Amino acid sequence: MAFTCAELGLLAPSDVKALTVFGTTTPTEILFSVTADSTGVADSAVDNSDNVGGDVYASTGNGQNSQRVERRALGIAPGGQLDALTTVQRSAQLQLREPLHPHAQSDERGQHRAERVP
Repeated sequence: MAFTCAELGLLAPSDVKALTVFGTTTPTEILFSVTADSTGVADSAVDNSDNVGGDVYASTGNGQNSQRVERRALGIAPGGQLDALTTVQRSAQLQLREPLHPHAQSDERGQHRAERVP
């Protein structure tokens, strides 16, 4: 499956560095990152970003994009770039008993306590 810059809300010759597509036969959401010198169409998240290469963007292939994850949430320093992207589907049935924080307790396997939501 291929997407054009225009479908992702980018101006050519923008360079997509990472790409994840959701949807089996028809894409429902496309997550991507771009290089620092990439540009977005007017009023898109890529166009308005202060650190284009470090953010994760989303599009449905409709010619626009939105910011999905800011670089700081990924630990990327100003001017840094994201070179790869993968996603993990989490079960909606699990809920943490306590918030995760730097000093959270975990079991011997590194797993935090969770419980099933009825």
